[in-house]
Amino acid sequence: MGYGVGPPSRRGMSVPALMLAIVCVTLAGLLTLSLAGRHQAAVRAAASPSPSASGTDVPPAGAPDAVAAFIGAWAQAPADRDNVLASVTVTGVAATVAPATAKTLETTQASGAAMYTKVDDQQYAAEQPLTNGSTMRLQLVFDQAAIYGWLVSSVQPV
Repeated sequence: MGYGVGPPSRRGMSVPALMLAIVCVTLAGLLTLSLAGRHQAAVRAAASPSPSASGTDVPPAGAPDAVAAFIGAWAQAPADRDNVLASVTVTGVAATVAPATAKTLETTQASGAAMYTKVDDQQYAAEQPLTNGSTMRLQLVFDQAAIYGWLVSSVQPV
């Protein structure tokens, strides 16, 4: 005895089995969304440092490495520089660096630690002092796929 109208070979799934399948698919979808939301919250928490007592923000993990790689790349040969810059900048940033800024970066090095200011959960500004006495301001954006988790999105002298 079944719920179908036709002969037994043409009935397909029974109504209770179909309802059970719909409930299972719905629950699996809700579980997937719940786990994805927890992962996003964990990523945001890791990218959100707390302010330090000096009034500057504590840099998020990876940001100092991205800044050091960016500044250090300019001392390398152009081909090597381009490879490093491609891994620590958003697309096209190196081409937008003013010639005078590029010349400064090529002829100097980082001097001391950069100072970080939190713009929002996904952005920081870093002011890096250089050995010639000047300072460069680098804008950093969070990118989970980036080698250090942060990419330089703009650079300008202070």
